[in-house]
Amino acid sequence: MVKFLYQLFFFNAIGEEAGWRGFALPRLQARTSPLIAALILALFWAPWHFFFWQAEGKPVMTVQYWVEMYTGHILFSLLIVWIYNRAKVSTLVAGITHAAADTAMAFIPLQDLQGLYLTWLVAAIVLILVDRIGYHLTLLDDLWLRTQRLLRSSCSAHVISVFLNCPRF
Repeated sequence: MVKFLYQLFFFNAIGEEAGWRGFALPRLQARTSPLIAALILALFWAPWHFFFWQAEGKPVMTVQYWVEMYTGHILFSLLIVWIYNRAKVSTLVAGITHAAADTAMAFIPLQDLQGLYLTWLVAAIVLILVDRIGYHLTLLDDLWLRTQRLLRSSCSAHVISVFLNCPRF
């Protein structure tokens, strides 16, 4: 439990997920499908960990390592994007998902990542085929995202104008 909370509050929810899902993902999904947005995020998300992996002594200078890491990040990015969208664009839920995965991987040593990646691949295929993650968001989802974005950008100005009964600037 301590490892999970540590991962959640000091790394995932405050750092990574605030940037990847809280900032970048809504902007990408406004222009592309969730599938394309997840792939673009994964392209930058894997190298983001370079210095962390290097400090852990991982073989970051090998091609095989990067193939494995990109595979994992692409598949996990698809899952987190789906969870984020289904949780009504909740960065907190994305952070919890990320922290839970990191915590599980810390306590369950994986000798071979192929089984994990196969599971994520099956889940990603199901999401693409069944839940249509490859298509643009529905009108309702798009309105929700736009409303959240509008509230985040102009909430303080709107609150001030409503309570002071002054014209909106």
